Amino acid sequence: MSWIQWRDETLPATQDEARMELRLHAPDMGGPRQCWSLRLAHEVPWPDDGVKRKYRHQCWFTVELLEMGAQVRDVRDFSGMVIRSTPEWLEQVQESDKYGHLVEPVLQLHHGRVSEEKGEFDVWENCLSLEWELRFGQLDGMSLPCELEAWAAIPEKEFYRKQPETPEDLARFAQGEPVLRMMARADIKHARVEMERCGDDPAPLARKRLNEAVRGLMIRREQVGWENNYVSMPEHKAVNEPGWRSVVTFAMRT
Repeated sequence: MSWIQWRDETLPATQDEARMELRLHAPDMGGPRQCWSLRLAHEVPWPDDGVKRKYRHQCWFTVELLEMGAQVRDVRDFSGMVIRSTPEWLEQVQESDKYGHLVEPVLQLHHGRVSEEKGEFDVWENCLSLEWELRFGQLDGMSLPCELEAWAAIPEKEFYRKQPETPEDLARFAQGEPVLRMMARADIKHARVEMERCGDDPAPLARKRLNEAVRGLMIRREQVGWENNYVSMPEHKAVNEPGWRSVVTFAMRT
């Protein structure tokens, strides 16, 4: 079940659940080793009145936190964890990823609503926020309840500034009432382990590294995905074959 309050609007509760995923970077790559993400797609269906409509849902709200900034040794460490994106915390967790891109725990918010009269969108918003607080309850299997609050959600077109923030701007955090409140159950769905070139079957080594990095994960199955050996020349074709770099995906029992 999920519940969302956005500005002055409380959306109808749904049975949607949030998804948490882990990406474990290969040891030969720079940046933080663990990348935890959280995503909720809160989708409100139309009334069951037999009317055919262009869009499947009356409204929806997507919450995406592609980088939570968490590094844990045991999945049970999430129980009772509180993450506040204060300016001091942001300085600690901001890193460059394996491609040299800045890794920032930016909260992405997407809101859409369809007009019942016109049958087209009357609300379409994309906002970003660096002021948020994420709170977890107690872990139950591979699921745990979570609450999220966010302040200062800025339209995406206005978010990236050309002038640096003033010390006064940086000092402000979580002032006033939150513009977003979210409550949902989060399921830890997948862990993806990036592997360097290590032979034709990277799965056993990937499982070993995953268990060493994060204890307590309840793994159900695994799947190997090979990166292609594409060379940027017209006469070469992308080939996915064993022996190259890979990503081993582990699905969890929930």
